[in-house]
Amino acid sequence: MLKGRFVGEEAFVRIAPAISGLADRATVHNLFKALATATDQKGISLEIWLAYIQELVKIHEGRKSHQTTDFPQLSMERLLCMAANRKGPVLKWENNVAWPGKLTLTDKSLYFEPVDIKGSKGVLRLDLAGDKSTVEKAKVGPLGFSLFDSAVSVSSGPGLATWVLEFVDLGGELRRDVWHAIISEVIALHTFLREFGPGEGDKSLYQVFGAKKGKEKAITSASNCIARLQALQYMRNLPDDPIKLVQFSFLQQVAYGDIVCQTLAVNFWGGPLLTKVADKRGDIARASRESYETFDNVSDLDGSVYLKRWMRSPSWGSTASMNFWKNSSLRQGLVLSKHLAVADLTLVERATETCRQKYKVVEKTQATIDAATIKGIPSNIDLFKELILPLSITATEFEKLRCWEEPYMTVSFLAFASTIIFRLVHRHVIPCISCSLHSE
Repeated sequence: MLKGRFVGEEAFVRIAPAISGLADRATVHNLFKALATATDQKGISLEIWLAYIQELVKIHEGRKSHQTTDFPQLSMERLLCMAANRKGPVLKWENNVAWPGKLTLTDKSLYFEPVDIKGSKGVLRLDLAGDKSTVEKAKVGPLGFSLFDSAVSVSSGPGLATWVLEFVDLGGELRRDVWHAIISEVIALHTFLREFGPGEGDKSLYQVFGAKKGKEKAITSASNCIARLQALQYMRNLPDDPIKLVQFSFLQQVAYGDIVCQTLAVNFWGGPLLTKVADKRGDIARASRESYETFDNVSDLDGSVYLKRWMRSPSWGSTASMNFWKNSSLRQGLVLSKHLAVADLTLVERATETCRQKYKVVEKTQATIDAATIKGIPSNIDLFKELILPLSITATEFEKLRCWEEPYMTVSFLAFASTIIFRLVHRHVIPCISCSLHSE
């Protein structure tokens, strides 16, 4: 990569994911487009690449330098990012009241420390590792009016705690969209661990070399995705939808994404079957190996084995999955490792390429539909609905006030209206009374 020259998409897609932390196979094309837009060229310049690397280094150094003394719980969790500054405050909405504070995200949960003069609230925690955790974009505003489209609603599940967090951004919804993607990635990470990883305490982890580190590899992958998204945010080179840059969330939304997740699982947890079990050799070891081979395990190009008992996702039984693994053997070339094949593609590369082709078809179809909608009547109807939406909301809120559905809101409104009326009447009544007294 020389000054004045550009690296094309084909070379970038092949090389960048081979460098740990700089890109991943599933979103590398989207990363290339985000970086290439900064130069309005068909490639990435040296200047943009160095700026990207510098931002990544700053983010990782910031994570390491953060002190966890204020949050003892963070000693068991991995810090991912924080949101707390004067230019971009974070507000937590409760009962139509916004509380400013400091937001911290880890690989398992959200922490919110409200600005409380009395110090009575303390640090609040919201778990993101549960199977019912969700995050959605939301609108907030005073008196129950949904005026500002700059918030997210995060929940640990039905009947559990739900937070509404507003990310104040005078420039639009970009900051909210980034945080929505980041929180979505943490939730998607734990979904991936539940469906494609071994269960907690599974003793079979000790039968495959390196499998014990699989969970940590998956968490590191998600952590790197979030760091890359933050780096592009600081560079102001984000795509239209930030979720396109976070691996696990992106794969949940695209066709063939579950097959890519399968190859990632084999990459994270797969390894050689151990020939020693509990320090015993010979027949016991061979019997152990044969017992696992009776399962329909899958193997990576280098022979790494992923056990059938770990296949908890229903996607393993799909036709697409069976066809992919049936043709997963090396077609040509030389295997250097499960991460690198010379003159051929690794399993992750094959799956992501098929996923990308299917995704391009969906994008093209959606673009055609959008183009037809803009030219036709549906767009006018949608525009009319958008124009009358504020009036509809206002009418609904006034009806609630009239019916006393929320008494304290109605009382507050009447007090406010009475104050305005009194001030308007006061300007005219007092002069009139004074004039009448003087005339008498």
